[in-house]
Amino acid sequence: MHLGTQKFKNNKIKIYQNPASSFINTQTENEASSNIKSVKLINTIGLTVFEKTDSFNNVDIKIDLSSFLNGIYYLSINENQSWKTYKVIISR
Repeated sequence: MHLGTQKFKNNKIKIYQNPASSFINTQTENEASSNIKSVKLINTIGLTVFEKTDSFNNVDIKIDLSSFLNGIYYLSINENQSWKTYKVIISR
């Protein structure tokens, strides 16, 4: 797993800024964004601390991290019944 910018190989989803202080962003191309069903941020003990379930018409998803403590979290994206999970570090 690499920190920084990560892309899903098939659908061109980019996750950035990592480590993050205020926000984490996901950026997709138009065809990929319509396949995303939900986005979750999970802490290290397995609790979902953020979840958005929506029809993602926007190609950019921005998650506000200002209410979360510093530490390691996992960003999970449900895309076409498949979950892809990436490590996110919050550091201020």
